[in-house]
Amino acid sequence: MNKFTSTTKAYIGGTILAGAALLVWQLSQVSGEDLLLVLVIGALAALAQVFKVEGPTERSSYNISWVLYGFAFLLHGAPAALAVILSAHLVEWVWHRYPWYIQFFNIGSYALVVTVAGWVYQAVNGPQLPLGPLGLAAILVASAVFTLTNHLAIGLVLKLARGQRFAESGVFDRLTLAIDFTLFGMGAGAGFIWLYNPYAVVLAAIPLYLIYTTLKVPALQRQTQTDPKTGLFNSRHFNEALEKELARADRYDRPVTVVVADLDLLRNINNSYGHLAGDAALIGVAGILKRMVRDYDLVSRFGGEEFAILMPETTVEQATPRIEEIRAAIEAARFEVPTSLTPLRVTMSFGIAGRDRFGLKPTDLIHSADLAVYQAKLAGRNRICRYSTQGVENVATIAPLAAELQAESPAPVAPAAVPDPEPATATAAPHPQPQVTRLLIRPRPAWTVNAYIGGVILAALGLWIGQYQPVQTADWVGLGLFAAIIFLTEWLAIDIYVRDTSVSTAVAPLIAGALLFGPVGALALSLTLAGAAMLKHHSALNRFAFNAANHLISAMLGLALAHLFGLQFRDASLPVQLGVALAAAGLGYLSSTSLLAGVIDLSSGQPFQQVWVERFRWLWPYYLALGVVAFALSFSYESNGFLGVAVTLVPLLVLRLGQTQYLDHTKTLVSQLRETNLELQKRTEEVSALNEELLISLSRAIDLRDPDVQDHSQHVARYATLIAREMKLPPPRVELIRKAALLHDIGKLGIPEAILFKPGRLSSAEYEDVKQHAEMGAEIVGYCHSLHAIVPFIRHHHERYDGRGYPDGLMGQRIPLEARILSVADTVEAMAADRPYRRGLSAETILAEVQANAGTQFDPVVAAAFCAVVQREGPAVIVNSSREPHTLPAMSARLPAGADDTAADMFNDMISRLHHRRRAPAPPPEPAHDV
Repeated sequence: MNKFTSTTKAYIGGTILAGAALLVWQLSQVSGEDLLLVLVIGALAALAQVFKVEGPTERSSYNISWVLYGFAFLLHGAPAALAVILSAHLVEWVWHRYPWYIQFFNIGSYALVVTVAGWVYQAVNGPQLPLGPLGLAAILVASAVFTLTNHLAIGLVLKLARGQRFAESGVFDRLTLAIDFTLFGMGAGAGFIWLYNPYAVVLAAIPLYLIYTTLKVPALQRQTQTDPKTGLFNSRHFNEALEKELARADRYDRPVTVVVADLDLLRNINNSYGHLAGDAALIGVAGILKRMVRDYDLVSRFGGEEFAILMPETTVEQATPRIEEIRAAIEAARFEVPTSLTPLRVTMSFGIAGRDRFGLKPTDLIHSADLAVYQAKLAGRNRICRYSTQGVENVATIAPLAAELQAESPAPVAPAAVPDPEPATATAAPHPQPQVTRLLIRPRPAWTVNAYIGGVILAALGLWIGQYQPVQTADWVGLGLFAAIIFLTEWLAIDIYVRDTSVSTAVAPLIAGALLFGPVGALALSLTLAGAAMLKHHSALNRFAFNAANHLISAMLGLALAHLFGLQFRDASLPVQLGVALAAAGLGYLSSTSLLAGVIDLSSGQPFQQVWVERFRWLWPYYLALGVVAFALSFSYESNGFLGVAVTLVPLLVLRLGQTQYLDHTKTLVSQLRETNLELQKRTEEVSALNEELLISLSRAIDLRDPDVQDHSQHVARYATLIAREMKLPPPRVELIRKAALLHDIGKLGIPEAILFKPGRLSSAEYEDVKQHAEMGAEIVGYCHSLHAIVPFIRHHHERYDGRGYPDGLMGQRIPLEARILSVADTVEAMAADRPYRRGLSAETILAEVQANAGTQFDPVVAAAFCAVVQREGPAVIVNSSREPHTLPAMSARLPAGADDTAADMFNDMISRLHHRRRAPAPPPEPAHDV
């Protein structure tokens, strides 16, 4: 305590002395009759005080013991409440061994707070029991005074001891005040229940475990919002800010842009100069990003070498020039590292995506920007790509530095950053053409959603008409009370995951009102609930109609269950009423969430099961708790009217707070899972692309076995793909055909070169050896588990439709369709390309040959499909590959970032050089058999 100023010491000492005097005076008024109950409550409060919940700041906490303070305060006044507080804090002091002045100050401040709250309570209610509206008003005012004065006392000592203003310490944070007020008020509400029926206090104790669990969630807010290495915001904070900004943009229809940036080939820096050098590059780039964005932009390190920028009130077109300035600044920057004599240079690739529709999810926008930066990496790095619904567009081609880096590299593996060399003389490589990847979007037709809503409305009306019975007199006052409760609770509803979708505690008064007031009440309350949602979200009329019908079905199912067993809810016993309320809540949960998941499925295209499991399955405990609250509401209204309902509303406030905290926590977890899923998806795409490139390389190696063909397998794959698409085969099947076409001649690896390269005629024995390549190819591919599906296509691609082919002599439909397609494609490519013994045939001649051999060598359907392709695309679709080498760059896979550093690229280059070196200079005589 010596470190405090004299003013702080005076405040703490004065509080302790004043509190001690008030404590002696208050404790002297505790009666012996109340002592046992006070001791029991004090023991429970001490247990709760020891196991308190950490709050949103490092030194804040929430105490369930406040419930017990409120309980003792209402039953036996300020003296009993202070006795409970004293016992709880003494036990806490012994348990945690806090400095003496801290705990004595807490006890003293509580003595002041309780005394002031007691005076206010006595001034409003007097000495009588808190019955009627006056008693309710007195306890509400006393709860507010207790909460505010307690926070004021803590705020003052923090200001004097640490110099923290009230805003900095958070003592008057609305959420913190609401939680403490609600906890104290809930205890007072339990006291009201105790006065009427001590055993019914169990109903008030049921939510305590839920409250204790949900109060733990704010501690997650203490997690740092910044990345410790770069000082930028972390991905968690970025996601939260993006979610809020998208909600604001949807509300006012404003633009939002997200930029994802990736430091090029950071791995090479780490491998060449060490991880400290990589860290220096990351920190330096982070500083440039933070310095060059606008004041209201948000920069974060998204993970690894990835960064993200949130640009509010900015379109993609407006963001592009600024991002180009950032890219140029990073390109020109130099970073000093201890492991290099000269500074490092780095480059960065950028992907830009903007808000293009209402209801866009943060993960969707981030994923779009990630696709764009992925394309920027593919296009050569150190550039900018923009995402739109039409595709990904390369808007900034390769810069000179990237060309220098590639030119300086002695091997195909170019480093991402190298020490600053002498003035370079290399010039930039020719600019590549922008690469655009089209991303198809299939909007759902509006009529399907409207038809679904119409069906829900008809079902609701059918349920209501089937149970409606005219009533002589209706309790319009009670119905109005429940309608007001529903409107308020729905207005305070919690949005979940998607815009204009919410969950609220209004379900409890809806169930209670339907059970109390019958079909008329169910209809009126359902319309009120839907109307409140429409006013809150400014939603369309069809959404209002759907919500009203959904709520009406939920309410009527509970009534139908009661009628099924011949029960009148108001006349049933309390256990039966509780069971009916729980069952009604369960039925309402199943019906409302299922109907809502169905409409989301139709409107967004997400599978029903995924929507329900991810967004609604976890809500079932809350619906059951709301069933208990519905029972409590109905019981309170039947027993004590307005006052009873007011007391029972306290658990509703607590449940709302619990839902808020739980949803915030769940959103964080879902966001993390989606980030992980996106990362896994990206890695999967990279592996698939690399496998595809290796497949292309292998097909070129196969073609290398015959020096008189050029990219034969890739041309066969192109023809086969065109034919398969013309025949309307599904994409997965088309992809299998393409892979089979690339590997259809892999069996030639087993044919001796003396036969393949023989310039003269092949003997019959040699031709039989060549025919074995189909079987050998199928055997080779069969060793690869992932290619088992294409084995029969490769084995039978030389079968003839009339049964005179090889190796098995299959006929007609017994030949796999994919093999029949390959047969046409392989023959067309062979006829189109030059051979040593003849020139390539013209497109017209090839078309005539295919038509002439339809039904004998070729499947007539496949032949007709090929002819249709030629007629639609024109004769230019048939290419003489021997005269036009390297005409198929687009057939290679879309490579992931860094894929050009793989052995596949070196292998391709080697094949190309060898291929040109081994071409035969002169055509030999025509052989007996065409290999």
